[in-house]
Amino acid sequence: MTAELRDRPCRINTGIGRVRNGPSAAVVSSLRKILAVEDGTDVLSVNRDGVWLGIRLQITAGQPTVTPLSLKEREAAQFVAARAKLGAAYCTITREGATSCR
Repeated sequence: MTAELRDRPCRINTGIGRVRNGPSAAVVSSLRKILAVEDGTDVLSVNRDGVWLGIRLQITAGQPTVTPLSLKEREAAQFVAARAKLGAAYCTITREGATSCR
């Protein structure tokens, strides 16, 4: 415990102490891959017809490749239903002044 407390300021100064979870961790993770510091898979959000969905990317040597999910028929139907629910929710949330609702 004492060693961890002693080392904490150094970790914070190097930028890793406060970037373990949440949006900032996701950004740092993606940047590390896009800048070719490390290879791996990340899921980023993309706007598809007004609905924000995750897209899985395999990033190798800084080059992203879309790796689509292979869904069974039932899973594909659930995905389509979830997308429709998300679209309705986005429309409800952003109704005032939004251009994404149809």
